[in-house]
Amino acid sequence: TDSRPDDYEYALLSQHVYKNIKKHDIVPKAKNWMVYKTFSGDSAYFGAIYLNKETRHIVLVHRGTPFDLTSFS
Repeated sequence: TDSRPDDYEYALLSQHVYKNIKKHDIVPKAKNWMVYKTFSGDSAYFGAIYLNKETRHIVLVHRGTPFDLTSFS
């Protein structure tokens, strides 16, 4: 049987990475997913590794590039 994350789980993780997260946070509505490690750099980069404790899968999730829309007006 295929135990890989489905599209819904990927969407939940993609949404969760934009919150103020820290190591060991649990992802609401996503079965058995938690924040394993976070990464941030000198620039605006932020990413997180999520771990599913049951299936032992990991997913690396990145935030998109933030920018100010008012600079285009």
